[in-house]
Amino acid sequence: MKTKQINFYFTPQDISEFEKYILANWEIIPNFLPTNKIETQKHFENLCYFVLPQHKDKVQLKYISAKTLYKVDMNISPVIEFVNSHLDESTNVLRRGRIFFAQEFLLHHSFLSFPNDFVENAKKLFRWVQKHFKDVKLTNYEGLLVSENALKWQQQTSGTLLLNNFTPKTKIL
Repeated sequence: MKTKQINFYFTPQDISEFEKYILANWEIIPNFLPTNKIETQKHFENLCYFVLPQHKDKVQLKYISAKTLYKVDMNISPVIEFVNSHLDESTNVLRRGRIFFAQEFLLHHSFLSFPNDFVENAKKLFRWVQKHFKDVKLTNYEGLLVSENALKWQQQTSGTLLLNNFTPKTKIL
């Protein structure tokens, strides 16, 4: 399956800039929905999805009985998954974020392509992120986009850019 992703370290300032860009071009779907109706919002969550307005009706939801909520089925929906980078000031840690999308999906043992305009706009978004947020190319962070603001934060605070987002206190469901 053809996929693309960017793992990144963004400060709250970076996230604010990114959110403005997204809201000008995409709609944001929250991670969980109370009903099987697609609702959009005007801000990022820790996990959410980006959809082009013309493809909102193509988004499929699945019911999560343990939570009695609905969730985007990104395996068959033309969406970009967004996991927010998180700055924990109490521990002086910046956690990695991610944007991810698939260009095709598996249905009945065949790969089908998502709409061309979705794929092209998703690629355009990825190019914008890579151009707008300059990667400072830190040793041991190869393949991860570390923004200039994240590097400044790290240098000014002696903070940690956490490579593995799981800490011993993290509960894995």
